[in-house]
Amino acid sequence: MNAGSTSDGAVPVPDVEIELVRAPSRFQTGMRVEVATNFTGDWVSGFEIASIDALGLHVRRVSDGALLPVGFGYSIVRPAVD
Repeated sequence: MNAGSTSDGAVPVPDVEIELVRAPSRFQTGMRVEVATNFTGDWVSGFEIASIDALGLHVRRVSDGALLPVGFGYSIVRPAVD
C-alpha cells in the first residue's frame, strides 16, 4: 500500500470548503473588453465577453467571432476604452 492511500488504493481527499466567487457586476455578456497579454502585460482590445461563470470570463474575438480556448480571470480583463 502506498503512503497516503487507503486499503482499497484510493487516496483520501481532505474536506475542503469551496467558495464560489460572484462575477464583478461591471462585467456583462456581450460587453466589449480589453485583455492583458501574458508576455508584456499590455492591454489588447477587440474582444467581447461570451459568457461568465464562477471561475472567470470566456472571451470572443470580435474580428472573426472566434471563442478563445481558455478562460480569463477577472483581474486580466477590463471594460474596453472607446
